Amino acid sequence: YMGHSIGAIEGNVLSINTAYFAPDHWGLGRGAPSGVQKRVNERYTLSEDGSMLELEYTFYDPEYLLESVTESGKLLLNPGYVMEEWNCDLESARRHLSVE
Repeated sequence: YMGHSIGAIEGNVLSINTAYFAPDHWGLGRGAPSGVQKRVNERYTLSEDGSMLELEYTFYDPEYLLESVTESGKLLLNPGYVMEEWNCDLESARRHLSVE
């Protein structure tokens, strides 16, 4: 359902290529459906000092997109971050798996 991924590490970069997704009306998670030709390329680059991770995702789907879409961002290391516990309503979460 979520495709087949192959990744490789070269230096401080992790690259992941995913294909063979099942068609899905949720698509990119923003209301755009996706087809069987969808591919996603992910690139994660760790800074030299290990304090930042740069992210880049490129989505290709010739069935639904006129051109590729690239999203990017950065994650900063916060050693003092305290994880919070959340009470998850499993029934509400499951609704997203069964919508036609």
